[in-house]
Amino acid sequence: MEHPTEFAIEQFILNAPEIRLQKAEIAGHLELCESCSALANEIRAFYEKTMEVLDHGIPPPSPTRSLITQRELRRRPDIDSITPVRSSPSPTFSGKLQTVARQHPIASGVSVTVVAALGILAGVLMLHRPVDGNPAYSSLDMKQGLVSFYNRENQVIFSAPWAIVNSSSMVQPIEEALRRQIVIAHLPGTSRNIVVTSLSFGKRAWDGAPSAVRFIAGTGEELCSLPPPREKLTFRGRGYDLPMWAKPLAIAEGKSEDAPELFAEYDAGRSPTAIQRSDLHGNILGVYWHFGTLQIDTMRFTVGGEPLLLLSGLNDVDDYERFGLPVIIVVDPRLLNGESESSATRGFGLPASTAERCYLALPIPDAAALISTRMMPTNVRRASAATFDAFVSGDANGISIGYDAILDTAFRVIEIKPNDAFIDLHRNLVEAGKLRTPISDDYLRHLAAQARYWNGSEWSAQASAVKHDPLR
Repeated sequence: MEHPTEFAIEQFILNAPEIRLQKAEIAGHLELCESCSALANEIRAFYEKTMEVLDHGIPPPSPTRSLITQRELRRRPDIDSITPVRSSPSPTFSGKLQTVARQHPIASGVSVTVVAALGILAGVLMLHRPVDGNPAYSSLDMKQGLVSFYNRENQVIFSAPWAIVNSSSMVQPIEEALRRQIVIAHLPGTSRNIVVTSLSFGKRAWDGAPSAVRFIAGTGEELCSLPPPREKLTFRGRGYDLPMWAKPLAIAEGKSEDAPELFAEYDAGRSPTAIQRSDLHGNILGVYWHFGTLQIDTMRFTVGGEPLLLLSGLNDVDDYERFGLPVIIVVDPRLLNGESESSATRGFGLPASTAERCYLALPIPDAAALISTRMMPTNVRRASAATFDAFVSGDANGISIGYDAILDTAFRVIEIKPNDAFIDLHRNLVEAGKLRTPISDDYLRHLAAQARYWNGSEWSAQASAVKHDPLR
């Protein structure tokens, strides 16, 4: 073979996945070529010295009064999977050293000789690095399985693979769901932005472990990761020990004097679900448990300027009988402290949450009940200053049947608008003699009136807030 490029040799030394197909060929060439072997030894020695420097540097986190302060600190990025973008790399090895320095921040407490050497390297690097190393937004390359992070000047700061491309086991993802697993947040008390993500990219794209919430610096370095809420728990005598995966994230800004906070959804593919509240330093402040799948829909609903967390999904307490209830829950994020459980799904043995403001069960159409189709809200959005629109749907032989529930700001259902598939299904069931009442304005008004509201102790047909009994 021809001489491999210096970049290929560097990737070989780093055992990078990009070079795995050429690995054996490069290894054979290095055994025969004295000059390439010398260059490989030079690169290997530099990395070994750099790793020795890094192992002296980062102090452990200071304890806090948070509920949980467990952190999985990383002293360096996964150099074989998270790759800061190179700016016009030089064909010489000195140009390659710039790549190494981007991936390894200089730690304190090292020898003067090493600091001087790496200081010169950093000086050269400054001529090539982006002006702003703060991540501002991200993009997903669905075809290549690559996520990239950009600064405000639209320069790529670093990129990493998030999926195994061209694998028969890879499930085609939904792009919007993936995007909701990445947020860019400002780290309080600093001038830096960080990436907070539950998307398994970099080395974690290959390890197969449950996804975790990770905090990543603009260099691509993983700062810490959050532990899942619990490994085991019970609900009404039933045990659950499945690994919980981190899903969509939301950032609550709060008032100007409040530090931003993170809310992450965890589940194991079905009940139960946990909503975990943490600060941006990795301290867990509270966990809200709910029996039934939930997703974080928005932080945009406010009362008096205060942000409220909007959750939607299923209440599965009666799943053996009724296939669950489609629900929308309004939560005050400031009251998600410690561990608590939804007052509408008691059974975890935890205190009832005082954070629930409103808990609404949406109607289940008779057509959906007849064919045993589970209905749940898949999208809740602000339709106007005075209304919300919740699309409630289910799968009927591969066809999405559903309706838009129009809600006012008190989350009362004021109108039901069925989609075409729902209308067709209902008509067919009426013609088959399985349903008696055709769809009409009266039918839709009656359906809207079937919404139920949890008042803290029982369901009511009257719209009401959740009342919190301190003795329950």
